[in-house]
Amino acid sequence: MTTYDEYGIPVGAYSEPESLTHQAWRLGRAFFLYRIRPAVQGKRNELRSGNWSFKRLFTLVNGLVLLWWVVLYWGERGIFNSAVESCNWDKWEDWVRLSLVISTRLCKTNRNSRKPAQTPTDSSSSPTRNS
Repeated sequence: MTTYDEYGIPVGAYSEPESLTHQAWRLGRAFFLYRIRPAVQGKRNELRSGNWSFKRLFTLVNGLVLLWWVVLYWGERGIFNSAVESCNWDKWEDWVRLSLVISTRLCKTNRNSRKPAQTPTDSSSSPTRNS
């Protein structure tokens, strides 16, 4: 015979819900086991079987990715390099060239400032104080 509690619910029919982290873990595990793993295994088996074709390699997605790489390279490298090369460096004012040289030297000295200071080996080169 079924026993009921004071609210009219059969005893043992209700249990506390799982925590949100436990539910997320179970959902992620199930997604991995039933969606991701079979897809990866299928692709791996296709690659191992050597089933290569022209249609498979040259798809719309691969073409768009290749186009994106070409545009990115052209924009980042080609345009920048051509702008620098087209600059007439000989007609720049002296203070601009000097600031460029100084700034690069400052960057180099700041980068090298982490090295320990070298102690002078010759005692004659150290400054002495005459009292």
